[in-house]
Amino acid sequence: MHYKEDESNCHDCHETCAECEGPYETDCIKCNRETEGADREIDLLDLTPPRYHYEMTCIEMCIDLFYEDDTTWTCNRCSDDCFNCKNTADDCTSCYNPLFLDNQRCVEECNATAFKALY
Repeated sequence: MHYKEDESNCHDCHETCAECEGPYETDCIKCNRETEGADREIDLLDLTPPRYHYEMTCIEMCIDLFYEDDTTWTCNRCSDDCFNCKNTADDCTSCYNPLFLDNQRCVEECNATAFKALY
């Protein structure tokens, strides 16, 4: 795919982009892996890491506060209580202080059969 730099020139998108809109080659609309993912058989010899779409770029893994959606190949925001999550917005792996992680949920108080670990 190409992007339009000015009124008279089109340029190739960055190799990580399936589509881009410029003004820079890395201003991705879709990532290469995003386009290929659904219809492509997984090749165990293919060492190319998946690329997730995040704020106009394609990255190998999502940053804190976001989880990797392997269906849409996008980085999606975790729920407000989660600092980190996986698979879904509510599947927390860590919480903001002063919340505590309890069965992949962030809670203010542990249930009666659990205690707050201070490490």
